[in-house]
Amino acid sequence: MNESEGDILVFLTGQSEIERACDSLFQKGESIDYQYDVRDGSVEGLLILPLYGSMSTDQQRKVFLPAPPHIRKCIVATNIAATSLTIDRIRYVVDCGFVKQLNHNPLVGLDVLEVVPISKFPYVDSPEERHILEALKQLYQNDAIDKTGHVTKLGRLMVELPLPPSLTRALIKAAAVGCECLLLPVAAMLSVENVFIRPGKSRMGDGGGLEIVCPAPSHVLPVHLPVNGTGVKVTAILYLAGSHTNVTDGH
Repeated sequence: MNESEGDILVFLTGQSEIERACDSLFQKGESIDYQYDVRDGSVEGLLILPLYGSMSTDQQRKVFLPAPPHIRKCIVATNIAATSLTIDRIRYVVDCGFVKQLNHNPLVGLDVLEVVPISKFPYVDSPEERHILEALKQLYQNDAIDKTGHVTKLGRLMVELPLPPSLTRALIKAAAVGCECLLLPVAAMLSVENVFIRPGKSRMGDGGGLEIVCPAPSHVLPVHLPVNGTGVKVTAILYLAGSHTNVTDGH
C-alpha cells in the first residue's frame, strides 16, 4: 500500500486459498488508517476481488471494471489469469510460486489435481515403465488397441474426442444404440473440475445450499443403461417435470 499508483494482482492455486486470502486482506484493509499508515495519500481504500473458474460470468466481469476514485484494486486469482486474461492498470504482481496441475494417478485410474511448483526442470523426464504399461492396459481394456499394440478402428475414432478412454468408449457405444443424449450430460459433468457455479462465502455467512436450474425439470432420476455386448452399465441422468431444485452442502 506504500507503493506508487497501480492495482495489484495476486496468484494463488485455487478457490479455497483465494477465499481465505480475501478474508485476511479484507480484515487487514479494515484495520488500516489510510491517513497515517499509507505513504501514498491518494489511496483511501482497498477493493478486494476474487477470481476463479467456478464464479459466474457476472462476478468475473467485476475485475475488469475500474476501481472507484482513490481506491486501489487487489485481484486475487488462480493462475488461469496469467495466460488467458488481460486486466488493465495492473502494476504489481504477487505469485505464490505454485499451481494446481492435473496429473494421472495410475494406481486408482483417475486424474487428480496436485499442487506443484511452477518452476520446471530443463528437460522433461521420460515416464516410468509402469505408467506406460498401465496406459497401454487401459487402452487395451477399452478396445482402443489390439493385442499387438496397433490402434483399432474404434481407437482411431476415440482420439477425436478429448475425453478419458473409458468415457470416450462409453459415449461412442451409447451413440451406436441411440442413447447418446442421455450420456452426453454425464460426460460433460465428468469433464470439468466443478459442475456448480458458487458465488463463494459472503461476508454475512454462507447461504448453505446450491441451486441447480434446469430447462424445465426438477426431479433427477438416475438410469442404468447396459452397453450392448460389453457387460458395462452406464449411469445416465433423466430429468422429470419441474423447474428447479436445491442441493445442500454435503449432499
